[in-house]
Amino acid sequence: MDLINKYNLRKTASGVGFCIFASSLTLYISSYAMVIIAMIKGVKVDSTFEFLISTLGSVIAMFAVGLLYCAVSHTSIQSVIPVKKVQSGTLFKVVLVALAVSLLANYITDMLLNNLSFFGYENHLEMEYQTYTPLENLFYIFSVAVMPALVEEFMFRGILLHKLRKYGDGFAVLCSSLIFGLIHGNLVQIPFAFIVGLALGFIVIKTGSIIPSMIVHFIVNCSSVLITIMNNQINENVLDIIYILFLLAVIIGAIFSAVSLGRKKDFFSLSSNPEYPQKEALINTLTSTGMIFSLIFVILEISFSLMI
Repeated sequence: MDLINKYNLRKTASGVGFCIFASSLTLYISSYAMVIIAMIKGVKVDSTFEFLISTLGSVIAMFAVGLLYCAVSHTSIQSVIPVKKVQSGTLFKVVLVALAVSLLANYITDMLLNNLSFFGYENHLEMEYQTYTPLENLFYIFSVAVMPALVEEFMFRGILLHKLRKYGDGFAVLCSSLIFGLIHGNLVQIPFAFIVGLALGFIVIKTGSIIPSMIVHFIVNCSSVLITIMNNQINENVLDIIYILFLLAVIIGAIFSAVSLGRKKDFFSLSSNPEYPQKEALINTLTSTGMIFSLIFVILEISFSLMI
């Protein structure tokens, strides 16, 4: 990689790195600020209020910061939110394949979380939620499934993936997925989010649209939310059987879809840029100034989660 290419890559990576760092920092600051203001005003901080804070925090942190980054970097919104029309048959197949990969990764993560004691660790990541009212359940679904599918896809499969594609599609998917995994901030969810990021980034590039990744992201998160809600109403063993049957149906459908998609020439391959060797490009990306700030934030977040 020559000096000019290296400089351009590091400049781009540093810019998106600072964008992610600002987004993460804004999320924490805005969330805590809203809680403090609510407590001062005497507002009851219940589950519904927490979901509202989570939703507003996500919008401010990722959407608002992302729009600001686009304005500063002179990046058009249309370029980071590709919405190319996808044939319904192709859309169904790519969603099914990506969904199968994501749900499998999610299932394996849940198994690890439930068996951390076997490795000498305690599970501090499980979030308990009790069903109270339909309104609270709607807030729960909206904040955990709907909003992340919109704002996280905008940030990671929109801005980050778009800005890195000039250095190769394979590199862009790998790098954006790695950062997407790390930004989750705990050792158990990082591998899961990384694998999901690979699947989502891949289908965005192959379809030319961010809509399929939003759909998959929503279904994955929503399935976890619905299981949590129904867990208070249905026997746990019955719920496990239902989920496993659903997972098997998705996997079987994904296998047939993958075979069908594989008939298209080079569908499961991603382009590379010979001017940017992938290993060297990844090192230069992660060691750029903006990315270092983001990685330091992630390390602190992981350390904090381990201490808790």
